[in-house]
Amino acid sequence: MNAADMKAKHQEPQVKDIVQWIGSYRENIQAIRELQQSYVEDVGMGLVSQYGEEAGMPKAQGGDHSDVVAQNVLHLMRQNLTLQDLEHKVRYIENRQHRISKDTHAMAFALRLQGYTYYEAAQVMNRSKGHIFRLITECAEVMLSPSYPHNNETNETY
Repeated sequence: MNAADMKAKHQEPQVKDIVQWIGSYRENIQAIRELQQSYVEDVGMGLVSQYGEEAGMPKAQGGDHSDVVAQNVLHLMRQNLTLQDLEHKVRYIENRQHRISKDTHAMAFALRLQGYTYYEAAQVMNRSKGHIFRLITECAEVMLSPSYPHNNETNETY
């Protein structure tokens, strides 16, 4: 991961990012489950040879495949970063979805979270694809807003 990627990780997401996260929510949930299962299966794999008689044996030198333990550690570290990134996106959506209070917005939002395409959501709601996209964009704007109104009498929510 280069410096630009690290900096991007710590920046506040943009509306377009949140729109994308809403659209990929269902796939992200599935990927999290698969990565967690893979992580559980991978923990301890290939580590047996570092104990017992094999611990005293010389390790092969050079090449990327010489140290099985190091390979597994690097693999798990990359997997863990991916898992953290997916969990961040899912948590961001889940922690802010309560801000969407208008029925039309909530329905479009729920359909997209369930994996409906814009076209399918438009068919269900009897609207155009463009209208569904605008609704989802407005949902993302509300989720991104740092000044989310806690008192619905003074400010309108979506």
